[in-house]
Amino acid sequence: MVATTGVAQASPAGVAGGNYGECGVLPVSDNCYIEAPGFPGGTVMVDVDVIPSPGGEDFENHFDLTAPGQIGLCRAQFKAGAPNWTWWCERVNAGTLQLNVRKRDNEAVKMAIRW
Repeated sequence: MVATTGVAQASPAGVAGGNYGECGVLPVSDNCYIEAPGFPGGTVMVDVDVIPSPGGEDFENHFDLTAPGQIGLCRAQFKAGAPNWTWWCERVNAGTLQLNVRKRDNEAVKMAIRW
């Protein structure tokens, strides 16, 4: 079940907790991953920005958010090179959240889990 309920351009205002991470073009990897411990449960925001290298193509990418007992609970597809976005995920269990963003070798990723 996908619990994504909204999309908006990213905004850092009103953040009570979460985590932020970046993955560069090197080392070569097809995943970028962060964890955010201490989520109290409820609604969480996922920010993702995938930046292709100069001259790179805008491939389809996706993210998966996982919570305790909820694998693949919130996911979305988007184009690399598109503006950064925020997705709202509702009814998320409390605990440590995990965010995985698929990427290609020529892409960098900036991402955050916020509540």
